[in-house]
This record gives sequence, structure tokens and C-alpha cells, in this order.
Amino acid sequence: MNFIKKLLTVFSIGTFFFVFSSGIISAEDNLISKQSTEINSFELFWPVVAGKTMDDPLYFLKTLKETLRGMLIFGKAQKAEYAVLLSTKRVVEAERLINEGKNDLADKTLEQASVQLDKAGSDLDKASADKISFQNEATDIVNKLSNLENFIPWLISKTDKNHNALIKVFQKVGADKKKLVAPKN
Repeated sequence: MNFIKKLLTVFSIGTFFFVFSSGIISAEDNLISKQSTEINSFELFWPVVAGKTMDDPLYFLKTLKETLRGMLIFGKAQKAEYAVLLSTKRVVEAERLINEGKNDLADKTLEQASVQLDKAGSDLDKASADKISFQNEATDIVNKLSNLENFIPWLISKTDKNHNALIKVFQKVGADKKKLVAPKN
């Protein structure tokens, strides 16, 4: 009986140390995986996906549809939100083109993202000048711009090319976000 108690004690202590040490190892693995976690554009920008890119012969239909849709949006704040959405689409398209090694097309796509961010900034200026309350749109726009602010530096770190175009878009994202976070009085 005494032998069984000793055996159970040793087994209990062994089990305790095994569980405790595996918990420490698991915590270290989680920390390491969080540090090396890649940013996933699908999860970050869902439901925005690259879809057709500039190298697709039917890409013009996509841009035509977007242009027509934009013409049907009337409020300045809503137009700004749509322009930010389109710039996000262009950045996601650029990521795909960069991954495919089509850096020239990625630069052209990033230039389109930059143009959309210029439109968004202009529409934000007009919306705030008209003293239009657009709190819901502003919150959505800030969230989208914040996601771009997180994604673009990661994308820059993953490529040796396209830095200038990515930095230009990143700066415009920051400028547009600043208009919403610290609006003019």
C-alpha cells in the first residue's frame, strides 16, 4: 500500500511538471508565432479581393463598372468612402501583381490607388467645409485607412521593388486619415 502511494505521488508530480512545462512551451510558441505572423490581406480587407488585375483583358469592364457606380453616389462623405474602398481594391490588386512579379503593372495600379486617395481627400475637404455630419462614414473611412496603414508597411517589407509607389500611397493614406482624426474647425 505504501508503495502505491509513493507511485501515485511520483506520477502526480510528474504529470504536474509535464502539464506546466508544456504550457510554458506553448506560450513561447504563441509569442513567436505572433511576432512572425504575416498580414493577410483577405482577412484584413474582407470582402475586398483582387479579382481582375491590370493584366487581365477584361479589367476595363471592372473599372467601367466602378466608375458608373461612383457616378450614382451623391454625398461627398459617401463619395470619399467609395474612393477609399477603390484605393483599397487597387492596393490589394497591387499586392497580387507584386506576388506574381509584375512590378510595372503593380506601380500603375498603385498610381490608381493614389488618384483615388486624392479624390477621397478632396471629397473629405468638401464634406467638412459644408459642415455635413458624416460620423458613420468617417468611422468606416478611418477603419479602412487604418487597415491600409498597417498593410502597406508590411507589403513594403515583402518586396524589393515598388517602394516609391507604396510610400506615396502610404503618405496619402496618412494625410486623409489626419483630415478625419483632426478635422478643421
